[in-house]
Amino acid sequence: MNDVLFRDGETPFFPLGLQCCNSSAFNASEMKAFWDSVAFTGVNTVEIPVYWETFEPEQNLFCYEFVDECLRQADLYDVKVIFLWFGSWKNGTSKYAPTWIKENPGKYKRVVTYEGIVTNILSPYCRENLEADKAAFLKLVQYIEQNNRKKNRVIGIQIENEPGMMMRGDRDCGPIAETLFQEEVPDEVKSVVFHHELGEVTDIWKEKGALTDGCWTDLFGEKAGEYFSVFGIASYIQELAAEAKKITDLTMIVNVWTDNVGWDEPGVDYPAGGPVSKVLGLWKMFAPDVDVVGLDNYKLDREGYLQDCQRYSKYGNPLFLPESHAWDEANSQTMFWAVGRYKAKGLFLFGPEAMYSDTGEIKPCSAEIIKSIKALVSIQSVLPHFINSGGIWAVVQEDKMTEQKICQGDAYIRIFFEFERTDYHHGYFGTKHGKGRGLLLRENANTYYAVGEGINISIRQNSGILYSRQRMDKYIGYKKVEEGYFDKQGRWICTRRRNGDESDYGIWGTSDVGAVKIELEEVK
Repeated sequence: MNDVLFRDGETPFFPLGLQCCNSSAFNASEMKAFWDSVAFTGVNTVEIPVYWETFEPEQNLFCYEFVDECLRQADLYDVKVIFLWFGSWKNGTSKYAPTWIKENPGKYKRVVTYEGIVTNILSPYCRENLEADKAAFLKLVQYIEQNNRKKNRVIGIQIENEPGMMMRGDRDCGPIAETLFQEEVPDEVKSVVFHHELGEVTDIWKEKGALTDGCWTDLFGEKAGEYFSVFGIASYIQELAAEAKKITDLTMIVNVWTDNVGWDEPGVDYPAGGPVSKVLGLWKMFAPDVDVVGLDNYKLDREGYLQDCQRYSKYGNPLFLPESHAWDEANSQTMFWAVGRYKAKGLFLFGPEAMYSDTGEIKPCSAEIIKSIKALVSIQSVLPHFINSGGIWAVVQEDKMTEQKICQGDAYIRIFFEFERTDYHHGYFGTKHGKGRGLLLRENANTYYAVGEGINISIRQNSGILYSRQRMDKYIGYKKVEEGYFDKQGRWICTRRRNGDESDYGIWGTSDVGAVKIELEEVK
């Protein structure tokens, strides 16, 4: 698994950002609300789609104006960019293909269902589809590379968007696909299955007798259709990624519409052929030039969210969240699990334009999410360091939880979620806050940083120092306690010093103070 997924030049980089709504990127004027959100939150990266239909409105006529505008705005707001290629597939359909593609289904073949219905989805087995998509995509990659060499604004490119086929079935049944499905399974597929442990895929293959010869149904039984689709979609995207890697060293991304939803049927509950968790290992084998399969995690329940983080952190795939909820309070907590527990390499909110009312007020459903994002912003430049060093913990208040404990060999840490004492800025004894959440970072034996909302931290060194049971922080030897943030170069900037009443009752954290640096006296 890659320790570093994104870089700013030679420096490891954690993209914390926003992705605009699907239709916002059609023109610059509609992007205003998005860029306003970027400025308000202070994130360091944006994700913006490039639509095949507007990028190549006529065959071999390429329009770069919108790309130029995005890069100009990125310069203005001083943020990095990940461009999203809405090409052959977007959410399991092909609605962003150009009109000249849609009007020529005889050449650019469509997926056909079991019932013989011709869909609006481009078939991954049609060479003309691949060549047309690849030609346009590589023009985009070339242009980005040429314009990015000096400014270093772009850090990644996403190929397609939640690729696969939503056609009420697990595979394409068109003439080309049907012929391939009935033929002998390709040797490269057999080799992958024979030599690698791939979870469910390996189990199914063994249940069918671990055959090394035969058609897809012979080797994989009722799962044959889905695995056939995986090979088709992944191989198609691999060709785009491999050619792009000849042009640029930018991170190549594919995002996923997750499985384990609804009836969990491919083509019905998620796009067939996509890199869902049950086939993630197999999919990655056929697309080695894709650097990461990004998890679009919209799960609101704790168990579902954590399970998806775990499922997509396997087979050498680092956890990366190109999309997550901007409109439900649950994500104000779950994002800290992704970063602190599963060491995510980047995190984005989707659709920040919708976080505001028509009058410009923050909607109640998004208020806590914005607080959490702003807390992360204060440490975003140093997150790669702490994630790679392991000195990072998620702090999340679950139902009926009043405190969380972190036990280290040389320190015992208690994080309280029910507390009153803060400072006069926050009402002293009348401080209101939502469910506690945040991150605790440890730089060395005596230096910690905390960010979040509604948390109060006490750190006891295992050194035999006298503590008061009632007011344990009264006797903790703080060398200093500071509020502040890390600048873009990773330097700590102190904005306020705490002492006395503001530290004797625990080191509290709220999103509006940024990060809190806790420096303990050295134990001798």
